Amino acid sequence: MIAERLTEAGYRVIQKGSGSDGFARAITEQSDIILLDLMLPETDGINFLSELRTNGEWGKNVPIVIISSLMPDEKLKENAQILRVRIH
Repeated sequence: MIAERLTEAGYRVIQKGSGSDGFARAITEQSDIILLDLMLPETDGINFLSELRTNGEWGKNVPIVIISSLMPDEKLKENAQILRVRIH
């Protein structure tokens, strides 16, 4: 639903079905922003984010919006500063 709305608004949206596919595409495309779910096939959003933040200058600085139905867990809270995440 989010991808559909963004496309209708004129944004180019790239969706991937798994964490590993999404990570590879994110590195290749170096998008302006990433919308990330915490629950991903093959990995979880925390690992995805951790790997991304250690992958060069772009990975350290790209804005990431976490969209999830999960409440922030302790792992995310503990690593929020390291992963450059603000919890709202």
